[in-house]
Amino acid sequence: MARMFEYFVVCGLGPEMRTVDGNKGYHGMRVFYLSSLLDQYPPDNHSLYPPAPPQLPTCVLPAGLPHCFDGG
Repeated sequence: MARMFEYFVVCGLGPEMRTVDGNKGYHGMRVFYLSSLLDQYPPDNHSLYPPAPPQLPTCVLPAGLPHCFDGG
């Protein structure tokens, strides 16, 4: 029987913030940032599956994601 899913991934704002234009760092709340792969199952060191492709977070959130947290 075939598997329904090969991977389960969580994408979001990663530790290195980068705008969709490629600028590093935080540039305000009205700027869109590139998404990052935060977690996955199976883990990328699993021997039966190849690692997830590096462009996967961009495919999941192609327009980027806004930074909406105001720190308060």
